Amino acid sequence: MYKRYFFTFLLGGSLLFTPIRAEAVPASSSATIQFSNQQTLPVVPLPRPPLIAAPDNAGTIHNEWHMTPLEYAPPLTQRLPQTSITDVRYYQLSGLLLLLTTILLIKKEATYYEKTMISTTLFSLLATTTLLSAGQIQAAPTEVEKQTTDAAVVFTEKSNPLVITAVPDFHFGSHEIDRSADKDLAAVESGSHIGTANTLATSNVVSIQDDRSQAKLDGWDLQVAQTDFANAGTTDASDADASDVLTGVNIWFKTPNVTIDGANKGDAALPTTSDQTVQVNDQASTFMKGGATSFESVVATLGTAPTSGTDSDAIFLHVPKTVNPTDKAHYQSDITWTLIASPNN
Repeated sequence: MYKRYFFTFLLGGSLLFTPIRAEAVPASSSATIQFSNQQTLPVVPLPRPPLIAAPDNAGTIHNEWHMTPLEYAPPLTQRLPQTSITDVRYYQLSGLLLLLTTILLIKKEATYYEKTMISTTLFSLLATTTLLSAGQIQAAPTEVEKQTTDAAVVFTEKSNPLVITAVPDFHFGSHEIDRSADKDLAAVESGSHIGTANTLATSNVVSIQDDRSQAKLDGWDLQVAQTDFANAGTTDASDADASDVLTGVNIWFKTPNVTIDGANKGDAALPTTSDQTVQVNDQASTFMKGGATSFESVVATLGTAPTSGTDSDAIFLHVPKTVNPTDKAHYQSDITWTLIASPNN
C-alpha cells in the first residue's frame, strides 16, 4: 500500500543526504621572467643566429641573454583552503520536510509495529538534521613547528616535618559510688572540670602529619601514657588532695571501633591484642604506628563522637570495684601523647 509514497520518499532522501562538499576557493599566482642585454648590438643584420655555447663562437660579438625568474610569493590573504565550512543547503531542508511529510502520511495507515519503526526513523532523521545544522567539517590542524622549553622546582624540608596535629580530651561523666563490680564507663559529650576550663568536652580524633623528605620516611610511633586519676578538688582546687588517687583506674580504647584514614595511611594501625583493646597506663605504650608507607596526614577516629544522648562506643574508663573515691571530688589525669620518628632504628 506504500508504493505511491516510494518516489517522494526516495526524492526526499536524495535531497537530504546530498554530500556536503568543501567549496574550492580560487587563488591566483604569478610568475615573471626578465631579459637583460649585456651588450648593445650594432644595427646590422646577422647572416645567421649566433650559436650560443658553440666553440667557434668564442671571441665573436653576440648577445648574451639572461633569464632571471623572480621568486614566487603568493599573497598571504589568498592561501589555498584545507576544507571550508559548509552550511546546510536549502535543498537538504526541503528533503527533510518531504521525508517527514511522507512518513507522517504512511504512519496513518501503518500497524502498531510499523508505527514503532516509523517513530525510530523520525528520531534518526531529526538527529541527522541536528548534526548537519550544528556540525562543521574542519580539517585537522597541521603542525608547523615544535619547540621544547624547561621548567624546574625545588623542595626543602620543614624544620619540624613530623608532628601531632590533633589529640583528644575525655570526660567520663558523674557516677554514684558502687563497689559491687568493676565498671567500664564510656566517655560522654562533656562535663565539669577543675582547671583553666570549667567544662571539658570529649573529642574522638587523633592525627599526625608526616612531611619528611622521601629518604627519611622510615616510620613513626605515636605513644600514649596517663597519670593516676588524682583528687583535683570538689568545686575548685582549694581542697585538692594529690595523695588521693584512684588506683587501677585507666583509659582504654576498643580497637574494632577505631578507623584510620589518610590518602597515604599505608600500614598505619593500632596494636593487635587478644582482647581488642589498647590500654593506657603510666608507662608510654603504642597507640598507633606506621611504617615508611604511612606519611602525609594520618587520622584515627575513635568510634562515634559522643552526644548529649549517646555515649562513646570506643573510649572507656576502667574502674575496679576496689576504688575508694571521695564524695563529689573531681578526679583528673594528664594524658601525654608522644610521637617518635624512626622507631626501627
